[in-house]
Amino acid sequence: QEAVCAQAFSVPTGSRHCLMFCSRSPRCSPMALKGVVLVLGVIAFSQFFWRYSGAGEGGDDLAPTAWVTGSANLNSKPLRGKISRPAAGPSQVPGYDTTYEIVSTGEQGGEVMKNSVVTVHATGVVKETGSKFWSTKDPGQEPFTYTAGVGGVITGWDQGCLGMQVGEVRKLVIPAHEGYGKRGFPAWGIPPGGTLEFTLECLEIS
Repeated sequence: QEAVCAQAFSVPTGSRHCLMFCSRSPRCSPMALKGVVLVLGVIAFSQFFWRYSGAGEGGDDLAPTAWVTGSANLNSKPLRGKISRPAAGPSQVPGYDTTYEIVSTGEQGGEVMKNSVVTVHATGVVKETGSKFWSTKDPGQEPFTYTAGVGGVITGWDQGCLGMQVGEVRKLVIPAHEGYGKRGFPAWGIPPGGTLEFTLECLEIS
């Protein structure tokens, strides 16, 4: 029995690490048996951790935040989609005073360029008062389609949307001189010299 055990576990004959032999032979002490069980337990735990932490090749690539929020599901498949990473703070539109901030990124592929026909959801707010003056998401409204970069909309919007991708959400802060100017747009509740905040979601580019 000792020889068979040693061959099966690749250990020298008489080794106290042979669990089968130790369980039957009076020459092996109970302490040795406990040691073997402890080693096997550590190996099993290591394999479990290696798989579900995503460290092992082919393991379940659970997002780190899943462990923090308690949303981890060990039976689910890992998500392979693109993760949106918003830009850090607003940036200035080159050559203009309008600023833009990417709230969420879009799909890889085409971008809004001059003469692109673009369809967007748009929500406009007067920065000074916080009042909304227009939104394509309101009841009875629908997405807005225009030609980009040719002056079909106010300057800040026209230039601030360039480079957007389908699915991208971008927030524009447009000063009066690149918006509705000193006169404002009283019919929409935009005061003279009002600064505008537009949130645009790009739906389609052609």
